[in-house]
Amino acid sequence: MWYARRMVSAEVLKLRRNKSQLITTLLMTVGVVVVYFAVVEAFHLYNPAVHGPAGGSANFSNVINILTFIGATGAIVVGARAGSADQSTGVFRDQVATGRSRISLFAARVAGGSLFFLVFILAALVLAVAGTFIFRSGLPVPTWSGIFRNSWVTVVVTLFNLLLALGLASLTLSRSVTVGVLLVWTLFAQRLLVRISTLGGVRKAFPLAAEHALNPDARGPFGHVIPESVLTAVLVLVVWAVVLLASGAWRTYSMDA
Repeated sequence: MWYARRMVSAEVLKLRRNKSQLITTLLMTVGVVVVYFAVVEAFHLYNPAVHGPAGGSANFSNVINILTFIGATGAIVVGARAGSADQSTGVFRDQVATGRSRISLFAARVAGGSLFFLVFILAALVLAVAGTFIFRSGLPVPTWSGIFRNSWVTVVVTLFNLLLALGLASLTLSRSVTVGVLLVWTLFAQRLLVRISTLGGVRKAFPLAAEHALNPDARGPFGHVIPESVLTAVLVLVVWAVVLLASGAWRTYSMDA
């Protein structure tokens, strides 16, 4: 257990020491929330008759939607680096030479990347909740159950995208390819596919449909709601994550050092 903790800590440290990665992750999580409240509140102070306060239920829903979207993109960037950095820098060869299990090295990447990103997304959620109450100015605020539901959905969706990226990056050994493929898949391909009504229930197998099903407040991609239970949605995300991670683990186990 102690040795496993050291391996995970080492993976977290690799990501933390990369200043560009650290700044990017900070901007795409905490920075998103800060900018949202700063802009909305500035408009409110400039013209309160037209623009309402930055807090309250509606703004909480808005900032959560934006954070989930941009945070998922940031998670893809983190996962792509965590999954490919050792091979691209030649560190993996040295790690294998020490006699460490390749699967344990891969598992440490998964845990380290997840823990690194989790700190930022949780900090962003705390700021989102704080801003909702601080800037409410008499507006109604969401219930604590609503806050919890939206928060865990944000965490699940962003970490899911991180795991997809980490698995794919470990398989392709390319950070740029991973980021490009997943951004196209997430931002364009899925959104087009879920609009094809002739696909019927097959659309439930797409992660985008499952992500929207987790949040009852979501209107679905382009406003097209695809009925899906929470259990089905969770299973869809688990299957996608397991398949990509298993593929990445297989490549890590079988490739030449």
